[in-house]
Amino acid sequence: MRLYELATQYQEILDAIEDADGELSEEQLAELLEVEDGFKSKLESIGKLIKSVAADVEAIKAERKRLADRQGTLDRKTEWLKHYLLQALCSTGTKKVKGDLLSISRRKAPVSCEVVDIDQIPAEFKSEVVEVKIDKQAIIAEFKQHGAVAPGVQLHTDNEYVVIR
Repeated sequence: MRLYELATQYQEILDAIEDADGELSEEQLAELLEVEDGFKSKLESIGKLIKSVAADVEAIKAERKRLADRQGTLDRKTEWLKHYLLQALCSTGTKKVKGDLLSISRRKAPVSCEVVDIDQIPAEFKSEVVEVKIDKQAIIAEFKQHGAVAPGVQLHTDNEYVVIR
């Protein structure tokens, strides 16, 4: 039986008991205990599934980090090898080497710009970027301390969440 079906059946039994002025028959008690056991069992099974999926998520995060680290290593190795090739080509005065599978050549790079002193750069080459950040934790702290809600925000105090241990 599905969780929502168990919850509905459980509520129907409670409603029937309430309609009978709180009097519980042997049959209703047995049915209530059976549904309650099934409900708890289903909740526990779903909780186990959540823990399993959460473990999979953590394993994927760890694998992504491992692969990102590996990618960084390979990126650095690629750049080092390119620099190594360039040094070899420059030291021998070679512009191009043609092989069976590929060609290696050195070319003049496009103009690049490095800022060494930002204060000496004329204003025409500068643009100002303003970033506004909202300190949500300070807003929550103000609400908890004084009960004041800052204009432009909506606080949600009735949220709930599930804890699985």
